[in-house]
Amino acid sequence: MLYRGIIFDFNGTLFHDSELHEEAWDFVSRELRGKDLTREEMNEHVLGRNNSYIIGFLLGRRLDYYTYTEIRDRKEDIYRRLCLERRLSFHLAPGVEEFLDKLKEREIPLAIATASNLDNVEFYIEHLKLDKWFKIGNIIYDDGTFQGKPAPDIYLRAAKALDLKPGECVVFEDAPAGIKSACNAGVLKVIVVGNKKELINNQFSDNHLSDDKLLSNFLKANFSLPYNVDLSFIKDFSEIDLETILKK
Repeated sequence: MLYRGIIFDFNGTLFHDSELHEEAWDFVSRELRGKDLTREEMNEHVLGRNNSYIIGFLLGRRLDYYTYTEIRDRKEDIYRRLCLERRLSFHLAPGVEEFLDKLKEREIPLAIATASNLDNVEFYIEHLKLDKWFKIGNIIYDDGTFQGKPAPDIYLRAAKALDLKPGECVVFEDAPAGIKSACNAGVLKVIVVGNKKELINNQFSDNHLSDDKLLSNFLKANFSLPYNVDLSFIKDFSEIDLETILKK
């Protein structure tokens, strides 16, 4: 049997922009708290989280809508400016376009589940041409009407947009909050993309990191993930074998 659809996280997965987001959030953190975010704060409270959660964390309190939108818009303006200033790195991650071309050729239903807001999604569509592979209605973003990752809402919506059950979809993610979100929605196969050391805060030696089964069990135990979830790991999209990805 094969999985029928694929849902991608975007930031840090299809587009390697984590450093740009971190730089923008550090700028905001210095304005609000007088200091940068620590590495631990970035991993736990920023990566994969939506703006409402992050700003609430930085201020240490619930926000009125005016304060939230003012800070959010400032951060995203800084982020988009950084993207445009660094044109050489403003592109989809290595291997992504070729992989998406294969999926489109196979007519596999595709969706994006991103913590980005509408302004950023429109920015990505304009500059990265996402509509070449994704129907606009299948790009699920933070519109303020549902809980952000690690709550399951965004992956439930993405699967619904594909007219599939979450358990019929493979998810590509890079951050703990996103992995939890997918599993909380009932996704049974998650491909974890990127640097393994950053994912687990350097808690393993290099030898242990080479053992995917050991790493998978560690993540399941520490992130309270279901033990029937199939976790696998890739450094980038050039390593992907499509048939292996889709096989249950």
